Amino acid sequence: MTMFNIEMIEELEGGDNEGVGDYVNFEQWHINVDSTSAHIKDQGSFPWQCYEDLDDADQELVVKEIGMFTMELVTGLHNVKFE
Repeated sequence: MTMFNIEMIEELEGGDNEGVGDYVNFEQWHINVDSTSAHIKDQGSFPWQCYEDLDDADQELVVKEIGMFTMELVTGLHNVKFE
């Protein structure tokens, strides 16, 4: 998953990605906090300004919630089985 830099945990362990940036974790997934913030900025000036107006704790919470939602969505789609 490249839009948010979502990676499976085992892809990060012991590889070149180890220790790169901060991550939000959910089940078998990690999502990079910096890429999530960049995605918010890419949505345009209004969402970015709203995000920038928040204090650091609220920005962290927003990024975590977006990350968790995204990873729940990816987990659900990853578990879809075709018959």
